Amino acid sequence: MQSTTTFFLQSTEQLLTKAFPGGILQDFYLPLLTILEPEFSDRNLASAISHVTGKEYSEILNDIYRVKFQPFEDEVILHQVRSLLDDAGFQDWLEEN
Repeated sequence: MQSTTTFFLQSTEQLLTKAFPGGILQDFYLPLLTILEPEFSDRNLASAISHVTGKEYSEILNDIYRVKFQPFEDEVILHQVRSLLDDAGFQDWLEEN
């Protein structure tokens, strides 16, 4: 039987891969963390982003802490990232998790 955490991370990785099939652009990285941070524990978010990007878990965790206290504020880019997530099924993902 698959654990809930494993399913949660797998469904998150699938969402991110669908939203960013060519990888997460650097310009979208902090906005993505800003959008996703309220939906995750810090560790789960860092783990999911690490699996998708190949970046070090600890580096991502520090970036998450940064956006917690200084969220990305460019509304145009936040809207672009949110649109990519929405097109990939973000609302369904939210309801499932």
